[in-house]
Amino acid sequence: MIGSQDAKTYRLQMVQDVLKYGIKPCVRHYQTTVKTVRKGVKRYQQYKEDGFKDLSRKKHTVQSRLIKKHNRRPTWNSDVESFHNLIEEEFFLSEKPNNEIDLLAKTFAYQIWFNSFRNNRGRNNQNPEQIFPSELNTNKPIPVIPPILVDKYMQLFGKDIKGDTFYLYHPRK
Repeated sequence: MIGSQDAKTYRLQMVQDVLKYGIKPCVRHYQTTVKTVRKGVKRYQQYKEDGFKDLSRKKHTVQSRLIKKHNRRPTWNSDVESFHNLIEEEFFLSEKPNNEIDLLAKTFAYQIWFNSFRNNRGRNNQNPEQIFPSELNTNKPIPVIPPILVDKYMQLFGKDIKGDTFYLYHPRK
């Protein structure tokens, strides 16, 4: 229902859900902030449905739509934060690469080890390779993407590149 509604209907549904279920569950469900939800409720209480009309002066050529892009899992962000902490403790504090090539090689080896062999206590002692198919309902393997040094490409961001698109990739030597 959320996936293809116009903005007014979407906001109205969000406010009705807030009044029915409370703010925090709706913040999680609609992937927004408490402040945004409170503004919507206040606008609804003052103006009812008219509070959600588009009042901008600019003419719209395309009807505004809010789209839910993916099914959300409440622990995705904590999974990322946990990984950042683990890679800091297990890898960067213990490994001392000699040069860029050594850094990239060791990082790639750690990535493969982490995804294939390191069991996760919080996930029934499974590794990401075992968790990935069931969590994302896929039979595809975890993508293996070699690490790159992004610093080398930072000066290209925001510049006109041939073809008007800038991709990060491993340069060929």
